[in-house]
Amino acid sequence: MKFKLYAFLIAAFSAILMAAFGHVFAAMLLLLLAGACLYPTPSHRLNAGPTLSVPEILQDVLQAFRLETPELFGSDGFGTDFSSQTAVLGDKITAHIDILPANANYDPTPGVGFYSGVQNVETIIADVPVTLNLFKHVPVRVKWLTQLSSKLPLYKRAISNIGYVLGKTVVDAALAQVVTGSSNRTVINPANVSLDSMEQIRSQLNTQKALNRPRWGLATTGFAGQLQNDDRVKSNLFYAMLNGDEGFRVFRNLSGFRTVREYPDLSLVGNNVSAVFADPRFVVVATRKPDFSNAAAQLGCPEVMRFFPMSDPESGIQAVGVMWQEPGTGDVIVSVGILFGISVGNQGGANGSITDNAGVVVTTQ
Repeated sequence: MKFKLYAFLIAAFSAILMAAFGHVFAAMLLLLLAGACLYPTPSHRLNAGPTLSVPEILQDVLQAFRLETPELFGSDGFGTDFSSQTAVLGDKITAHIDILPANANYDPTPGVGFYSGVQNVETIIADVPVTLNLFKHVPVRVKWLTQLSSKLPLYKRAISNIGYVLGKTVVDAALAQVVTGSSNRTVINPANVSLDSMEQIRSQLNTQKALNRPRWGLATTGFAGQLQNDDRVKSNLFYAMLNGDEGFRVFRNLSGFRTVREYPDLSLVGNNVSAVFADPRFVVVATRKPDFSNAAAQLGCPEVMRFFPMSDPESGIQAVGVMWQEPGTGDVIVSVGILFGISVGNQGGANGSITDNAGVVVTTQ
């Protein structure tokens, strides 16, 4: 803008000088040039406000997937192995599960010292076989891509819902294997669920030599509701777990469990399952970067779809973005797909094998 102003001043001053010496026609041309200097430069882009690109939308979905699924990404949830290595559907891998070690007090007793509370390395790193046999995606139609940014509240809610559905798909796939993957059971009458029930479950996991921390739990609405009714749970003198602003009940730091979450669809697992309690080794979710080949490019065919790898830098989750334009309507279809596998407990093998003893299933009978 400063350059245009300087050019205008020079052209105007030159026009005045030429007019003074009788060069009127030349002075008029210079005045026209001066005016052009201040005229705004035409833009070659349609200025329709901020826009959202398809990669941005897909990345937002991936981020929402992480935020909406605490069972997968919290320190008090499933064990995870999110690697950037590539794989294809059906590959068998060995997932490496990192477990947080517990701290210990220094013992000044001769011969003890730093040996106090020492843990074997195999208790904080577990190798679990996992088959990458699941590929799930959530496709959505975008009709007016350039106008999404003007409806940010609606857009954010839609993205959050997509991430939630994708995450819940993975969690439900894991819970579907709980019955066949665990040999450890405890029967608790739903009407008698209380803080004493939690202490019973804590003791059973201790007997099975589950990790000291962190431990987690998922419970049906019936189980969580009865637990909430225990005066010791909701009283400020004890645990003060009121859950006043949360639709799904969440109990924190209760009877040795970092979190116990209400998960209504746990009842769909079957076999009268009302709750699952475990340390992170019991359920393991592994993902890998999908190794896909562009068959159209290899065969010299016109490409009507785009595939590109995606990753969430914070969690390390790997995914693939897909997009294409629908002929005729011009609508854009976008989707995020995840290649993953799940290991639960003994994976249907012998009692006590693999990570069987890291969890216990509560049944109603």
